[in-house]
Amino acid sequence: MLVLVGFALSGATVRAVAKLPRKAAEPPAGALRKVYRAVLTLVSFYYFVSLPIVALLIVAFTGFLLVAPSPSGTSRSSSSWPSS
Repeated sequence: MLVLVGFALSGATVRAVAKLPRKAAEPPAGALRKVYRAVLTLVSFYYFVSLPIVALLIVAFTGFLLVAPSPSGTSRSSSSWPSS
């Protein structure tokens, strides 16, 4: 969904810039900039919230792989280390 919003905002920006006179070097102002700011804030928040969740999933999955029983019925952690 965020990708679709990004494409829509990009198209709106290109259309707004195309309407400007050739001498104007200012970016489009007003509502378009406010929407861009809101979308970037939302996406940034989503990214930073998702980082610890992804880290926890990686740790949990790795732990699962280490202790999960293998098809032979033994755990991988006990069968992967040679006994001394």
